[in-house]
Amino acid sequence: MSHCRSNQRVAPARPFFSGPDSEASQSPLASAFFTSLQNPQTLREVMDLFARRLAKDKALRSAFVEGLGRIEEAAGGQVSIFEELYMLRLHEARDYLRARLQILPERLVILGSGLGAFASKLEDRQIIHYRDIPHFPRSGVKGHAGDLVVGTVRGHPVAVMRGRVHYYEGWPAQYVAFGVRALGLLGSLKTLVVTNAAGAIRQDVAPGEIVLLNNHINLSGQNPSRGLKNVELGERFCDMTYPYDKALATLVERVALRNGIMLRKGTHGILTGGPSYETAEEIRHLDFAGQGAASMSVYEVIAARQLGIKVIGLSLMTNDAAGRPGGASGISHMEVVSKDNRPVARGRRNLKNLIFEVLLELQRTEARSRR
Repeated sequence: MSHCRSNQRVAPARPFFSGPDSEASQSPLASAFFTSLQNPQTLREVMDLFARRLAKDKALRSAFVEGLGRIEEAAGGQVSIFEELYMLRLHEARDYLRARLQILPERLVILGSGLGAFASKLEDRQIIHYRDIPHFPRSGVKGHAGDLVVGTVRGHPVAVMRGRVHYYEGWPAQYVAFGVRALGLLGSLKTLVVTNAAGAIRQDVAPGEIVLLNNHINLSGQNPSRGLKNVELGERFCDMTYPYDKALATLVERVALRNGIMLRKGTHGILTGGPSYETAEEIRHLDFAGQGAASMSVYEVIAARQLGIKVIGLSLMTNDAAGRPGGASGISHMEVVSKDNRPVARGRRNLKNLIFEVLLELQRTEARSRR
């Protein structure tokens, strides 16, 4: 039996990632990509072009994700394209803020639904719209303005995020925490005061009351540190035993008592991540787990603790949780952000005053410790 070699030429397999001198790089898009590697501004423009193309073409999107996986696999897990892009965006947001902020904040306050008016208490205010900050996520939910307000409280630098994005809007947990991380990477932040609107689960807590958080439970299955191991973001396996600082919680209690503001203590849980509200059975599950309130985000807290930033958590009860005995038969977002509910409106005023007084007390405490 004779063995014959075919005369047909077999083209050599094309390597998946080809260099700038290869055949694969001769297309205009590929040439632009390799050129952009030398220029961050051009790289951003090319990545935006890729993003628009990928958004329109599902097949191209699948191939692109598969290709990135092959690059990461070939690099032995040492390179994560998604992480590199995320860190690039964080650095651009941080650098934009550093170049434009007149002062670097030491406190950050994140305002939940319907609490945006607190920012008016800051002096020497500088307002930067989220849309002007590179890659900064913007919320489309009523009650979340979308501004970063930086100013002072009796001369002390404070930043206020007037509005936040949510996982239920389609943002990954990493981007829900993007604002905290971009500001945290400035290197000046010491304290985060995070607020939210929540549904009251405990029978001894009513709408309009404020709960000082001492812990939380995250059953959403999401985490802002997933897939990220860059040391700039802090310890990847971050200790979350007590996410809300105990010493600062004691300070908040002292301030509330001095100002005649009723304050409850408790925990809150995130179960579904929204946007639908919890079922009555899900609320019973959280109640059984010892949760006093139900909310829709804890991701900023995780990111802050990973960066070593101390956290104060304050939750305003805006409604009865689903299925609570004696509560309403249903829940609506209008109920959560409504200004017509007198107990909740009073609670918002109390919360804004409490935050302001807490910021003053933090300043006084630090001044005493420096003596």
